[in-house]
Amino acid sequence: MTGWRVLLGVTGLVCLGWGVAGVLSDVPQLPQLVIWLAVAVGVHEGLLVPVELATGAILWRASARLPRSVGQVITGGVVVSAILTLLAVPLTIRQPVEPNPSALAQPYGRNLALLVSITAVVTVALAVIAWKRDREPVDLLDHRIGRIRRRRRRA
Repeated sequence: MTGWRVLLGVTGLVCLGWGVAGVLSDVPQLPQLVIWLAVAVGVHEGLLVPVELATGAILWRASARLPRSVGQVITGGVVVSAILTLLAVPLTIRQPVEPNPSALAQPYGRNLALLVSITAVVTVALAVIAWKRDREPVDLLDHRIGRIRRRRRRA
């Protein structure tokens, strides 16, 4: 395990050094980069995190009648869909009326709908699996006793 940690740490430091070298090679844009990063952190901490927490709390309360694992799966699916939407909305809004393949090479609206649909299908499938698993009562003691009885019969 220690070898993997060292390898990952060295890889991270190499990537960090490469990024710092890239930023410092373009010094005239450094003030703009610092401003952009400050705004990004402010928007993330001031807007996105509270919205995600509120959404999660509302979903958690709404799914109180469902088994806990089903509520967790549904909450996770909605949070993933919300993050995908927040990432794609600026690119979708930015698309011109007349498509220009050199500016934005992909139809972001269609791709967003596809990703959210895939997320919904996977979420429903996992919720059904969790629902079925939680509805089947499992008595561990009976299960173990049954295994012991089967072993005795074989002997």
